[in-house]
Amino acid sequence: MDFEFPNTFIEGFHIEEDVKKMPYEDFTDTGLKISKISLGCGAFGGILTYGDYDQKNATATLTNAIRSGINFIDGGPHYGKGLAETFLGSALKEIPRNAYYISTKVGRCGNQFDFSPKGVKMSFEQSLKRLNLDKVDIVFVHDIEFASSQDLILNETLPAVESLVKAGKVKFIGISGYPISTLWEVVEKSSVQIKCVLTYCRDTLFDCSLQDFLPKFQSKNVAVINAGCIGMRLLSNCGPPAWHPASQQLKDICHSAAVHCRNNDVELGKLALHHSLKQPGSCTCLVGVNDPEILQSNLNLLRYGLNEKENLVLQYIEEKYFSKNMRSHWEGIEIELFRKAQECESVRTAEFGGVSVPVP
Repeated sequence: MDFEFPNTFIEGFHIEEDVKKMPYEDFTDTGLKISKISLGCGAFGGILTYGDYDQKNATATLTNAIRSGINFIDGGPHYGKGLAETFLGSALKEIPRNAYYISTKVGRCGNQFDFSPKGVKMSFEQSLKRLNLDKVDIVFVHDIEFASSQDLILNETLPAVESLVKAGKVKFIGISGYPISTLWEVVEKSSVQIKCVLTYCRDTLFDCSLQDFLPKFQSKNVAVINAGCIGMRLLSNCGPPAWHPASQQLKDICHSAAVHCRNNDVELGKLALHHSLKQPGSCTCLVGVNDPEILQSNLNLLRYGLNEKENLVLQYIEEKYFSKNMRSHWEGIEIELFRKAQECESVRTAEFGGVSVPVP
């Protein structure tokens, strides 16, 4: 059977043989075909989770990714408080617009949340300006679990995004967040058509709970984007950052797996990405990377899989540390910490005569 190029393929720009090696999935009934690996842009915002940031390497990574067949770029103002989108606005000038699909987000920037219609419009227009675009393919309402109420998302935020669709500035609407049950509840209740959900760290070696909800999303013709395949560095040889919200028990399990991988000269992150790529149901695995060598390693993994040694190490850590139906997560912890920080700031603001001061 002849290979069917996606609509994003541009002869003379893409590396044709690389594109032919890229699996593409139907993005439900949208008409889009999305590459099995897509590019998360948190890595272009100077976020420490992704390591040192080098603009020259980042530009090469972006260009190589798209020329090799990756055709979905996920951005948003949260990543580096606009730095990632500013970078994209510059780097994408050299890339044909029809060669990629791109998203942005509304509702969150750093630890500031504004799900109001006014906030949605303002955030979106700022993102377009940073991206140097007049429209995008998808807008996600970002981390909906942090909204003051679900009614706010359903009755104000989503209708505000829908108005952007009607204005021709957005093609499709999505929502993102960590608690999968919350994503499903909003999809189920929404009168606004939601075409995709972005969930992270929920289809990994330590948590398979996304699989419980995939049939539900499919029943509503909603595409699923699987992000955070290495669990915000939990599943990596270098280990998670100090602020990681996972329990110490889960950190210890992942650390033991990482030690075994290091002792066998195998990268745990590679095994984790391989695991997620093999799980059924998601349209794409969203991977944050800002280095051309790591990008190439990910592409090679998708094309050729693991070698014999890596397969043996993966089999060992799956049997030793990660059960097949493991469901280990930190749902609710981040929200609890955020609410406590809000309470502290309210107290301090009152103590200082209504002047807001930083919370240590």
